[in-house]
Amino acid sequence: MYGKYTKLCPVSFGFAWGLVCALFIAGFAWIATATGHGKAFVDLYATFYYGYEATFMGGAIGGLWGFLEGFLIGFFVALFYNFIMCCCKSRCCCQPCDKTEKCCDKSDMTCKCTSKSDQVK
Repeated sequence: MYGKYTKLCPVSFGFAWGLVCALFIAGFAWIATATGHGKAFVDLYATFYYGYEATFMGGAIGGLWGFLEGFLIGFFVALFYNFIMCCCKSRCCCQPCDKTEKCCDKSDMTCKCTSKSDQVK
């Protein structure tokens, strides 16, 4: 798959990462509540997440913070991925200038308009 690539939907990717982060952050708090293990981890994250603590409600609040953080990270990672895949010099995904010109010069992998007659030489 050289010229075409699959774009990531930033909202879907952000939602997926948000859900995973929310489940992990909430799960850590609920495990710490039930077993007492991991309380130091929860206390550490409580310095970043307001309202997060080793209780059921604290886990729910931490889950909301985790979702927000995960969504933002996933959203921007997908945007960055789409930008890099389209604009990096190792790929050619620019549009041809018109019907008689090709987009890519494969010899140096730059996206510049070249005439098809120049490509035949």
